[in-house]
Amino acid sequence: MVDYIEIAKEIRNEKYPDSDSVLLAGSIVRNEETKYSDLDIIVIYKCLQKAYRESFIYSGVLVETFVHDPETIDYFLEKYDKSSSSSALSQMIVEGIEIPYSTPLSREIKKKAHGYILAGPNELDEQTNNNMRYAITNLIDDIRDYKNKSELLGTLSYLYISLSEFYFKANGCWAGTDKYVSRLMKKYNADLENKVFDAFNTAIKDENIDKVIKITEDILKPFGGFLFDGYRFDATEEMRMRKQ
Repeated sequence: MVDYIEIAKEIRNEKYPDSDSVLLAGSIVRNEETKYSDLDIIVIYKCLQKAYRESFIYSGVLVETFVHDPETIDYFLEKYDKSSSSSALSQMIVEGIEIPYSTPLSREIKKKAHGYILAGPNELDEQTNNNMRYAITNLIDDIRDYKNKSELLGTLSYLYISLSEFYFKANGCWAGTDKYVSRLMKKYNADLENKVFDAFNTAIKDENIDKVIKITEDILKPFGGFLFDGYRFDATEEMRMRKQ
């Protein structure tokens, strides 16, 4: 059996010896790893010229490191993750195993990440709500009149991501991407996740789109429903190429 904690210690000692500590996180810590899972490690420095991320193979193990100091963590939490309603970085920090041991800095960063998660994502503003509903409405119109199964599959794929993103943001939930969409939706609303899976699975297998249209309508309805007539988006003053 692979000793991932020992591997993380070796990686810190060999690649990041001047770091304050590292946090071993990800699916391996949650006992959800597969044979293709990588080792997620957050490397914490007291001060760093710039944050970076790198991937490599160590002793046959896939490794991905996220190298930060307190200021760069603050930036990515507030300016990047929060704007996309993501808690990926903060979740890794909170669940991370401190290596070689807990330090004042690692405890401070864990406390900050925990507070970030509890505070929740930014509230969905009216314009973003309208933009997302409008985009989803257009996707539904596309699948109502799809030309072939290839077009249907492509549109359904995009709709699945757009619809789940809207659901998370409109309901004040932290969002997920890729495989984490279904996991998070099941966590927030298991009944809805089952209905979404059934609807999209039916559409893909049988080219029957009725359930997809219905579940989309149900998700949008509390927040204004489908939107086309009356939609407007105003460009900002900065959105122009000025003549020299």
